[in-house]
Amino acid sequence: MNLLCPSMDQLYRLALSLFRWCGFVPFGLDGSSLRVQNQTHHGGNPFTFKWIILVVCICLVDVVMAAIFHDSVFFLEYAVGWINDMFKFGSLALTVFIIEAEVVAQRKTQLQIFEGLEQLGEHRARVGLLNGAKYKQFIRRFLWKFFGYLVFTFAIEMKLITGIMSYNLQWTYTWLTAISLQTINRMRTLFYIFYIDLIRAQCEVIREELLRLGDMMQLTKTLPQISSQSQTITRQVSKTLIFLKGCYTDLWFISFNVNSSLGWSTCFILTCNFVQVSCDFYWVYLTVHDKASDGYTELLMCIIPATTLFITLLYSAESCLKVSNSFGPILHEMPKNDQEILYKIVYRFTNHVFHQPIRFKAHSLFDVNYKLLKMFLTGVVTYMFIFMPFSTDLPDSPK
Repeated sequence: MNLLCPSMDQLYRLALSLFRWCGFVPFGLDGSSLRVQNQTHHGGNPFTFKWIILVVCICLVDVVMAAIFHDSVFFLEYAVGWINDMFKFGSLALTVFIIEAEVVAQRKTQLQIFEGLEQLGEHRARVGLLNGAKYKQFIRRFLWKFFGYLVFTFAIEMKLITGIMSYNLQWTYTWLTAISLQTINRMRTLFYIFYIDLIRAQCEVIREELLRLGDMMQLTKTLPQISSQSQTITRQVSKTLIFLKGCYTDLWFISFNVNSSLGWSTCFILTCNFVQVSCDFYWVYLTVHDKASDGYTELLMCIIPATTLFITLLYSAESCLKVSNSFGPILHEMPKNDQEILYKIVYRFTNHVFHQPIRFKAHSLFDVNYKLLKMFLTGVVTYMFIFMPFSTDLPDSPK
């Protein structure tokens, strides 16, 4: 790998390797084609759990260190502050264990995702991502999000730790014990974004095909309806629509497996983000309440990584949903030229899209879309109103 000027393919392989090292992909995966590697046959086991075990061990060390040195890690001078710190650290640790447990429990479902993508690329070559222009566009889009966020977060965290080391040793210990847990949570969210962008790229190809078919049917309006050319175009459009309906079905099953394999971790990650942001905002309130000059900027910096990633996730999900939701209007606007077969195919296609839309959700608890932002903000405000009255017994020098 060229460290000075890595290629897009090298960066993509590195991103997938980072996901593996975090324990999210418990099987071999080719970085360029997304093909599953090292699959054994005749009842063998294709899975490996070494990275999962390593991540769990690291997190256990963090939890044990926090328990042993709790007086140095948590703020004990103020009861509500101690509760906030415990909520924040406890939610981080619990979420990491849930993530790795879910990877083990849903390993076969996740394997079906990549097998479905491979089948979609082989048997439905027109909308397959492999070696296509949309695949490169997907890689470019995802890499900007992935490495852009990592570089941005790294800069924030380095600025934060260098700032607090000079005046607050207890906060420094808190940061050191929590940074590995936060990294796993953030990487899991980026892994979810990877799946969402992958499905979006496939949906964009289907949309382009539908628009192309609409243009073909517009052409038939200039031809006699009984002409051989018009009949040939109609038959070709009908066959392609049936083909695209099958592609959409495959994509729907892939999105269903994504929801199944990441559902619980998504729920816990979003809850953990809510707890983290709420706790940090409460410490900001205490800092303002005490009119302290130290720590105000650093506390605001703590909020930035979680909120940025949360908004990025919602934006990616909404962008994908916008593409998939456009299928119905495109099909309805397509000229049918009084062809009964086209009416039937379009009806079945749109009915399928309406009753089985591509959605991203956490086990029917909530959908991942912009509505979550309102719920998130409402929860943070409620949390603040609950704990603000307890600030009357604030000590002289809060965190």
